[in-house]
Amino acid sequence: MVRGLGLIILSMILFGAVFAQEQQPLQKVTLQLKWKHQFQFAGYYAAIEKGFYKEAGLEVELKEAQSGIEPASEVFKGNADFGITTADILILRSEGYKGVLLASIFQHSAQILIAARSSGIDHVQQLVDKRIAMEPHAADLITYMNDEGVSLNEVELYSHSFDVSSLLNGEVDAMTAYISDEPYLLNQEGFEHIIIDPRMGGIDFYGDVLFTTEEMVEQNPDLVQKFTEASLKGWQYAMENPEEITNVIYGKYSKRHSKEHLLFEAQKMQRLIMADVVEIGYSNPGRWQRILEIYKEQNMLASAITLDGLFLSDYVNTPNSFPWKLLYIFGISLVVVASATLFYYNTARRLKTEMAKRYDAQERLIESEKMLRESNAAKDKFFSILAHDLRNPFSAIMGLTDLMILDAKEEENTENLENLKIVKEASIQVLELLNNLLIWSRTQVGNIEYTPEVFDLSEQIKKNIAVVSSQAAHKNISIDAELSKEIPAFCDRNMFSTIMLNLLTNAIKFTPEKGRVTVGVNATKEEIKIFVKDNGIGMREEDLGKLFMIETKYTREGTNSEKGSGLGLLLCKEFIEMHKGRIWAESEFGKGSTFHITLPRFNTY
Repeated sequence: MVRGLGLIILSMILFGAVFAQEQQPLQKVTLQLKWKHQFQFAGYYAAIEKGFYKEAGLEVELKEAQSGIEPASEVFKGNADFGITTADILILRSEGYKGVLLASIFQHSAQILIAARSSGIDHVQQLVDKRIAMEPHAADLITYMNDEGVSLNEVELYSHSFDVSSLLNGEVDAMTAYISDEPYLLNQEGFEHIIIDPRMGGIDFYGDVLFTTEEMVEQNPDLVQKFTEASLKGWQYAMENPEEITNVIYGKYSKRHSKEHLLFEAQKMQRLIMADVVEIGYSNPGRWQRILEIYKEQNMLASAITLDGLFLSDYVNTPNSFPWKLLYIFGISLVVVASATLFYYNTARRLKTEMAKRYDAQERLIESEKMLRESNAAKDKFFSILAHDLRNPFSAIMGLTDLMILDAKEEENTENLENLKIVKEASIQVLELLNNLLIWSRTQVGNIEYTPEVFDLSEQIKKNIAVVSSQAAHKNISIDAELSKEIPAFCDRNMFSTIMLNLLTNAIKFTPEKGRVTVGVNATKEEIKIFVKDNGIGMREEDLGKLFMIETKYTREGTNSEKGSGLGLLLCKEFIEMHKGRIWAESEFGKGSTFHITLPRFNTY
């Protein structure tokens, strides 16, 4: 009897404890958003919707950014417990605002500059004296501008309106934006614009990062830890279920953007967050150290500033999160490449043997030709699949290599650093081959779209020269352009750009240090003649006939041992012939080469 009564009392105590725990009120915290409600903050909506915050004992309020108020300052003023900023958290710390980094959500910054095409801005140097709407804490953009010789004192700064109206109305010439957001709105309006991305100049910072104050971490370390973990669970869910979270945003938070716009954001953010490569929220201390050094090089930070106190692990014990997924993807990618190479080699050998047998059997010529066409069709399809499916693994390889190079630099491991550089260089060369292979295979099976339009050929050539200018500068090669003021032409802009980039790259590749490359255009009423000339190593007469033939595949090393695939000139020939034009080369061994192109002035085919 006594024993039974004891069990009843114990059960009542346990039930009461559980009941009391369930009845504990949720702790209210506030997260200050960096912008208006949109997919940019999908992880936090998901953490609320799926109950991740509630499971952690938290009730989270999301505050939109307001025009004229710096979102990050709301956290330091005590109006919010957590906030979202960018790599400029380092600058905030140097100014006395003790922000603590909790998670790096975007592995690459989404911040860009968008300029109206009518403003005449084609590259970052042309921002001087232009009107720019700039949001607070756009440090990576400011760093890029400074690095290119454009200071904020040389532009007219305007407050950001958190929409694109000021650009559409012509109130400003350019504005800061997110590559995952504003381009969609401008495309919907048919507004012609150009994008200036800091990564074009080698400035690749972290993007949106979750942060709080040092005071919050010291006073409420458990709360900070729970909030961070629940937020990352929300981000994982959001990136795996973008359509569901899009419906949540549209139905509960804001109809400012259409569902199509929100899904556009989600698709663009996949490449910025890289959840398939690294754990969401991962921060590489070596990469943050490099960002710190870039700021110091630009005199944006004092030399005494360090990373001490930046990471949550500086205050509480957090588990080490090494991106083993990167190593796994790297290993799998190498296996895929090796398998594909072996398969291609064996396939090529089998095709060669089969063709030899068919040529020997003259009495079966008709059947042999039919089988050969089928083999070529299968080969073309195989090339297309091979080039397409291997591009993503190689992007992962290069992303991994960049992270490992930063770690090797931090550890001053010279041997690993040199090996990693070799891996990256080889990956870039193979990726270039795969890209060319994909384009070429699409031309062979008729899957490439030909969309001619009227545009200024002279202006397009200038843009192509700008793309290869850093490559030429690396070898101290000058590029001269003999162009008329305006040369209207009717052709496919993307195909023409591919042609010019291939010819310019080849000219630089086979020209020695301090050489010269010249581009010229001569237009008549009937046709446009273009030439790309170099004073490089040239070719022998017997090699000229091999340039545009797939069966000979003529290729050789450049003056700095640059590798080539031989596909570039084949693509040029394919694209020029689609325009009813011609391409040929003249060369003298040891003195240089000249490639000539003719295109109909107004091709209406």
